[in-house]
Amino acid sequence: MKSALFLAFLFPAACLAQTPNGTYMGTPWQINAHHALEWGGQAYMPVGIRVDGTPAEVDKANTTSKDLIVDLAVGGTAWANVFADLNKNQDRFLIKINSLAPMARGISVEPQGYRVPNLTAAKHVQFNIPGATSALVLLVNQTDATIAKQERVAILNGVFSYDAPEVNGMEHVLLVYPEMTSLEQPDFWDGFDAQRDQLLMSLRRNAPGPGLRGVVNPLGRLLRMPGRDSRFVPTSTFFRDELKSLLESRYHSIETATKAWTIAAPDFQDFDTISRMVPLWSGYRGVPSLWDPASDRLYEVDNKRSAAWADINDAIQLAARRRFKSLVTDIRQIADVPVIQDWAGWAPPYDGAAIAIDGVGVRSVGSTPTTQIDSSCRAISSLLRWTRPGWLVATDVELGQDKGNMSLDEAVAQLSDMGVRACYSSAQASTKTLDSSFATASPSVLYFPENAANPAVAQRLPGGLWWLPSPANGDRIDLGSKFSAYRLEDPTGTYTALWSPSGPQRTTLRFVDFKSPTFETLDGSNPNPKIVKNGVEVSVSDVPLLVKNTREIPVPDPSAEETITQFTSMLKALGYERGAVSEEEYYFTGAAQGFSRDPGGSLMAMRAVLRSTLMKIAAYSWIEAESCHAHNFSTISSDPGCSAKSALVIDTEVTPEGGFYANYDLPVRSAAEQEVWIAARIPESMRDSVSVVLAGTTYKIPAEAVSAYGAGYAWYRLGSTKLAGKTTTLKITVNSAGPADLGVDAILIYPGAFRPNGVQMPLIPALAVDAATRANYSPRPQP
Repeated sequence: MKSALFLAFLFPAACLAQTPNGTYMGTPWQINAHHALEWGGQAYMPVGIRVDGTPAEVDKANTTSKDLIVDLAVGGTAWANVFADLNKNQDRFLIKINSLAPMARGISVEPQGYRVPNLTAAKHVQFNIPGATSALVLLVNQTDATIAKQERVAILNGVFSYDAPEVNGMEHVLLVYPEMTSLEQPDFWDGFDAQRDQLLMSLRRNAPGPGLRGVVNPLGRLLRMPGRDSRFVPTSTFFRDELKSLLESRYHSIETATKAWTIAAPDFQDFDTISRMVPLWSGYRGVPSLWDPASDRLYEVDNKRSAAWADINDAIQLAARRRFKSLVTDIRQIADVPVIQDWAGWAPPYDGAAIAIDGVGVRSVGSTPTTQIDSSCRAISSLLRWTRPGWLVATDVELGQDKGNMSLDEAVAQLSDMGVRACYSSAQASTKTLDSSFATASPSVLYFPENAANPAVAQRLPGGLWWLPSPANGDRIDLGSKFSAYRLEDPTGTYTALWSPSGPQRTTLRFVDFKSPTFETLDGSNPNPKIVKNGVEVSVSDVPLLVKNTREIPVPDPSAEETITQFTSMLKALGYERGAVSEEEYYFTGAAQGFSRDPGGSLMAMRAVLRSTLMKIAAYSWIEAESCHAHNFSTISSDPGCSAKSALVIDTEVTPEGGFYANYDLPVRSAAEQEVWIAARIPESMRDSVSVVLAGTTYKIPAEAVSAYGAGYAWYRLGSTKLAGKTTTLKITVNSAGPADLGVDAILIYPGAFRPNGVQMPLIPALAVDAATRANYSPRPQP
């Protein structure tokens, strides 16, 4: 039976704190524990229409629905007429602010994007940076990273123009750090007051009337709400005051603060100076320095240890929480109705301990169940993980342009099963209200970390359980082809989820401490755990089994056996000519010998050696895109959902002359016909711009991918080829006329028919290996 603790985990909305409630024009309302709005004691669960804020559009929608969500611009002139029409028609409605939120001014730190590499001579550089007024420019030696020149440059009409000096034939990169209006960071400082005052004035001057049920997007429409990975530093004096306050509270003395930011030689003794500094690195790119815009001084730091970005982003997120809380309070004092914000990322106001809004808006787009789930699952997950009730509203349900035959009614039914309690679309579904039973029921949910978005996939599991992503700490666990697993750590608990993609089986899981682990199924069935020598025998199905009360990685016997079979089969294929893989054989043997002491660590080490060995001698060629040493792509980006947890990406506003390229030298391992594959994240609008040239033959990216995985990545089959000789070359080119954003994860040249399986490398045929040789590598516990 499921424990009470496990039920609380599966039904997070049932373990809730303070309930949002109020009274509007004499009618009490509250948001119940199941994400539904109760208005006047009755659940309000409409399937309504989204309309533009004009009387004509309101009247047109009224022919099919009395429940509307109305788009209005903050400070617009149409409010009074629209409200009059809505009340004349006795409509029930939400108002949605569709104008853009005010965006912050500051320094954009994107050295992977605003860069011109490989400068070897004097050159005039010019490109557009919309909204920018000035920039810090650094000319950096690409060999030793020394800064050859530093300069502040004015930007006129959004056009950056600079004459790079002579550099005597040595390769340099020009890094540009523009002061500009952000496209992502809302202005919680200078622009916030004006936005709030306009909205409050519109509500005061134009009484919405009794039909009002909520306010959506009080801050305005957001393209994205930056999280802790933001690389934008606001220049507002109000932000700097808040950062100064945070640093004083966190470090108490300027000496401690400069040590935390790893400033090598500080020549200042005040928090005012450090609070205006700008880190000049992002990921692999940039320089390890802090820049003081007031003095133009650069301060060297250890960027790998510096707390600068963490502190800056903490100050931004703290400001976001405070401003949203005050904005909601101000609105509720005028119109005491629920206030929600459309989801725009894993960040405040949707995530964290201090939630200020009353609900989350969901955008759900797609013509198939899978695409609808993928577009809506993160917003839904955010609210379901709250520790108090919240209204879950699909503010924009559209069928999209993808191929499929899902109806609007089916999309609405799926959303309500996921936890949504009000739906609006530009078209009217045949149903006018959601099933009333959902007002008293919450979805049961199992979360997986975004990092494990392969093998885990947002979906409805057997028994009605929803599997949804979360920003929690965790990662996928490589157990081979027979089992899938991930580890998740968040405030609700720590566990490993383990399942068998091929279906139910009985197996033994190996642990050092095999008496402590506990096992929970999601459907209430009994996994029948049985302690055996050095492990636990359990039943594992294609629905995740939760392994708790241990920090060890559970190792199924078939996973260890498959890993050994693969490695020894490769040795067999070589005729035991171990010289080619002597180093790998040494490390594999050492890892296997440590199995009884640490099964999980041993298997992970063996899997790592197996992977490197496959890349070295398998009959196919698997190339990690980020291993390229001859490219002008933007950067190598860490991405746990990718093969080897990183990818070679383009993320830039500047297209180099001749476009982007990445050159690879490949071994030819088969004279037979081979398939050519690429695993990449390529927006549909850019697929025509990408080419792969292999041994002189050019391949284009097909319109449709074969198999998707991770955060937007997918496998594309480019065609087939026959290769001669011992080595050949492959070149990826991207010819983009403007800003580009794509990533390449891996390239595969495969003899035979390849079936993609996320980031899993193809297995090689298992070969018979003599018992004595196999015993040398066997990790099975010996009696």
